[in-house]
Amino acid sequence: MSTPDETTSPDALTDYDRWREMPTDWGKWYLARARTIARVIPDGARVLDIGAGSMILTRYLSPGCIYQPCDLFRRSDDCLVADLNLGEFPRGRYDWVVMSGLLQYLNRPQWALEKAHDVASRGVFTYSPTVPNPPPEAIAHRKTLGWVNHLDIKAAPRMIRSAGWRITRVFYVHLNLIYVCDDDA
Repeated sequence: MSTPDETTSPDALTDYDRWREMPTDWGKWYLARARTIARVIPDGARVLDIGAGSMILTRYLSPGCIYQPCDLFRRSDDCLVADLNLGEFPRGRYDWVVMSGLLQYLNRPQWALEKAHDVASRGVFTYSPTVPNPPPEAIAHRKTLGWVNHLDIKAAPRMIRSAGWRITRVFYVHLNLIYVCDDDA
């Protein structure tokens, strides 16, 4: 069984070249994931979307939501810029924080979840876990995708809970587990 410390490459830096140019259709591969996430966020919520990319989530959020994108690069005039692998995290207070397709690229995903807990009382986090004791070729494949941590299906939710979140619902959408969470307090 893997834990965050055993499965994260401590020397992996953010791949800026990979993320610098974000095609406007990037999110088209993740429409079902974005729709599922948006369905759990109520109208009128203040939403921080970390790793917003092409901001595909905005297509599906209720029109009354207040959307705050955050990414490695300024993707819009209102986009906050932060590199979580450098320990940067956006400030503010939100109803919901979303990290969709992001955690597997982070050196310290638990730290990011803890920081998310500081800025919001509810969260939606996606992760593509491994099976327990994955074969080396599975890890090699994940690395070709740029993923720097390789948590198994039991370690990922354990990490979320240890960051102070209570998992209230889980959805499976095309190789992603979507964890809907609230404050564990």
